[in-house]
Amino acid sequence: SVECKLLPALVKVLETEEGKSIVFTCSALGFLAVSHENQKYMASVELRLLDAIVQIMNRDKGKSREYCCSVTRSLSSAICNKAFMASEHLGLLPVLITVLAEDRGKARANACATVCNLAISTVNKIPMAKPKLGLVKTLIYVIKTDKAEARVNACAALSYLAVAMENKTILLDPVLELLETLKGVIKEDNGKARVNACLTLTNLSVNANGSELLSTKGSSMKQSTKGNLAPLNVPGRNNSLRPIGSMDRFQNMERK
Repeated sequence: SVECKLLPALVKVLETEEGKSIVFTCSALGFLAVSHENQKYMASVELRLLDAIVQIMNRDKGKSREYCCSVTRSLSSAICNKAFMASEHLGLLPVLITVLAEDRGKARANACATVCNLAISTVNKIPMAKPKLGLVKTLIYVIKTDKAEARVNACAALSYLAVAMENKTILLDPVLELLETLKGVIKEDNGKARVNACLTLTNLSVNANGSELLSTKGSSMKQSTKGNLAPLNVPGRNNSLRPIGSMDRFQNMERK
């Protein structure tokens, strides 16, 4: 496509320019990343776009970072991109964790949505929940400190991670205070965050080991399903969170 032919030039801008050029280029990439036809090539190793985005998100805390998170949110919705985007070699997950800890608003919400999309993949669930990475701890921090879209996405991400048998004991480590945090969401939230918090508890209790762990920590949640449940998201391809629409992103730019 015409867009794909332009992408190497846009990546070159990210690698060599700075300032407003980076902001506008990241914004343009956000529009291109929404198209399913572009997503595989945009996340490819040969294009080096994701490498450039990781570098920008590391050094920038402004609009460039926000738009980069929008790009990763869109690209992570494609099944073919999930394994590479969560790989240790790329280094995207540690940067997303930094965004979750430092940012507010759309940057945090989109970073959290990216994490959620990556957690859908079976091959990503176990490495993403490893304590050394610190993702689970940071998602819980987001739930405690954010009551908007980021909280919804964080609860959804945890519900996906809770599906893996190997992750249940990690998630239920009392040091993390996950159960207490989810109970707080259930008590005070009336929307999608509450639903996703309940589904996280349900997925944790699907097997006998999980049920025992929940009961020993005083949870009133009882096992009521024979299978894992998917969190409440906006319907989209591959059960991934829908990326921000082009019109929303354009309007946000105009207001700034």
